[in-house]
Amino acid sequence: MSDGYLDGLKALPPVPPDVIDCALSELAGGFARLEALARAHPDEVRAFMTAGCAYGNEALIGQIRDVYDIPPDVSVIPVGGTSAFALTLATVSPGGLVLYEKPGYKPFGDAAGDLGFRTAPLPRDPAAGFAVDVDRLRAAARDGCRLAVVSTPSNPAGAELSEDEVRAAADALAAPGPRESDPGLLVVDETFVAPTAGRVRSLVNAAPNVAVVCSFSKGWGLAALRLGFVAVRPPFAVKIRNRWVSLFNANGALAESLATLALLHRGVFAGDYRRITDANRAVLRAGVARAGGRMICTVPAEGLTAWVDVPGVDPDVLAADLLADAKVRVLSGALFGLPSGFRIGLGMALDAQGNSSKFAEAVRRIVDHLA
Repeated sequence: MSDGYLDGLKALPPVPPDVIDCALSELAGGFARLEALARAHPDEVRAFMTAGCAYGNEALIGQIRDVYDIPPDVSVIPVGGTSAFALTLATVSPGGLVLYEKPGYKPFGDAAGDLGFRTAPLPRDPAAGFAVDVDRLRAAARDGCRLAVVSTPSNPAGAELSEDEVRAAADALAAPGPRESDPGLLVVDETFVAPTAGRVRSLVNAAPNVAVVCSFSKGWGLAALRLGFVAVRPPFAVKIRNRWVSLFNANGALAESLATLALLHRGVFAGDYRRITDANRAVLRAGVARAGGRMICTVPAEGLTAWVDVPGVDPDVLAADLLADAKVRVLSGALFGLPSGFRIGLGMALDAQGNSSKFAEAVRRIVDHLA
C-alpha cells in the first residue's frame, strides 16, 4: 500500500495519449470561460482589483455573502480550501488534539502534525455508509480535541452528511476542553461539490461551532485560482482572521478579482457541474450493474468523486493494472486509507453532443478488465 496521499500523487506517471484519466476530481474548461469573461468585462476586473480591505477583497466577500446567503453574524474569509484548513488550526492551542477523517485527505492530518498538534484519525466506516463516528468525537473532546475535519461529499466516496449528522458531530465537540473555555470546532469541507446557497447556509447554521470550507476550484473548474472561502462564527472567526492577516495578508489581487467576476457571472460555470456529473453518474451506475459483484459502488447523488470497491484485490496493484492494461488511470484506495478499490472522478467533460462518450469508454474498459 502507498505510504501517503501526496507521495502517491507524485509517483503517478504522466498520462500517455492513449490513457483516459479518471483520477481527476474537478471539471475542466473553467478557465477558458473565465478568460472570455475577463475580456468581455475589463472594467469590472479593474474595479474589483482595487476593492481590498484588511480581511480580503470587499467585492469578493460581498459576492460570497450574496451568492451563498451567508448570515450576517458569520464571518467570511476568502481563501482556498487547503489554506482554509490551515487557518482553522489557529483555533487550537499548542499541543491540542486534531482529528482528520479516515478514509479521507490525509495531508490535513499530516499538516496538523507537522505544526506540533496531536493528531488521530476519525473513522468513517464504509460499512456504515461513511458515517461520522460521533462516539469517537465525544471521547476525543474529553481528551482535549479542539478541531475535527470532515468532508461532505466525502473524499473519495462522495458520501453526504445531513444537517442533523453535522449538528450531532458539532455537539460532540461542543463541551469545553480540560484547558480551554471555548468549544471545539467542526470543520466541514465542501471542496468536492459546487456549493449552493442552501447547502452552505444549512451547514453553517447547524451549530455555532461549525466552520464551512468551500472552493471555486473543482465544481467550477477554476483550480488554479486557489480561492474559496471559510464561513465561521465568533469566537473562532477572530482567531482565523488574525492568522490570515499574519500569514497570508492578502491573496493575489488579480485572483480575487477574477473570483469575484466568476461569482457575479456564476451562471457561466454553475450549470456545467450538474449536467456533467449527472451524466457521468448514470454511466457509472450502468457499468457497476454490468460488472455484477466484481465492482461494488453506491454511486453518490452529489459530488465529483465515487469510490468503487473491488474486494480481495490489492488497490495499488489494481490501479497499476488498470493503467497498464485497460489504459485508464484511477486513484488507488490505499491513498485514502482504504484496503481495496479505487477513486474515480466524475467531472470528465461531455462530447459535442452532450454525451459521456469518453467516460463511458473508460468505464467499459474497467468492466472488461475485471471480467
